[in-house]
Amino acid sequence: MRRLSPGSHLRGVSIQAAYILGRYTRHYTTLVVLAGIIYSVALLVAVVPAGLDILMGVSALIMLGYLASVIQIASSMASELESGEALLYLSTPLSRLSYVSSWLLASLSISAGTFMLTLVIPLIAIDPGALLAQKDLLKFILAVIGEVVYYTVILTAVGIIVKKRNLTSAVGFFMLLLGPMISVIVFVILEAVAGNVDGDLVASVLGIFHPLVLSQFDPDKMIGSIMYSYTVSLIVAGIIIQYARRSLEV
Repeated sequence: MRRLSPGSHLRGVSIQAAYILGRYTRHYTTLVVLAGIIYSVALLVAVVPAGLDILMGVSALIMLGYLASVIQIASSMASELESGEALLYLSTPLSRLSYVSSWLLASLSISAGTFMLTLVIPLIAIDPGALLAQKDLLKFILAVIGEVVYYTVILTAVGIIVKKRNLTSAVGFFMLLLGPMISVIVFVILEAVAGNVDGDLVASVLGIFHPLVLSQFDPDKMIGSIMYSYTVSLIVAGIIIQYARRSLEV
């Protein structure tokens, strides 16, 4: 097994990440432009204090679009591993760790990076003081970006481990829609049978699929959502790195 210097690892990661970014730039440019226009319009409406809820709602809606794109990126990575295309890259001076790290870096840059720009740039361009004046809005932005990071890291891990495009897509679809829908149906049934269901329990279960739900859109609980999404993301990212170093087979 060949060993590469830290400098070679970094060069390999940056070159491969740039290549991956290039493959998705066109698709994400359209998403960023459309989302930016929608968010800018919502921001203009939200200049009226009563409209702040509208701004948060639009942010959450745009987030769902980015989450759907995250599923597609993770599925593409799994497809490379499934088809053997990854071997072409690994036949060059690119280690498994560098290959996996490049996907993780590119995925976070594409999804969380562009999503952050979609939210923050219009906010600064239209009303620079709004971001600093509205502490609740700032926390909310961190929370929704945290959920995009959460999905990106988890689905990257799934794609690397299962190495199946369809299975990775299925897990992403389950996290995005099916899991929350099943949970809501179960809680509705429990509510009908037991007559009362703990709201915090509902938020905790739904928070597994969408960490933003942990806040229940309550600014006082937003910190919990932020801590959960970023902490889990860091832990899973560490697992991905260790798996790539010790167990990844292509």
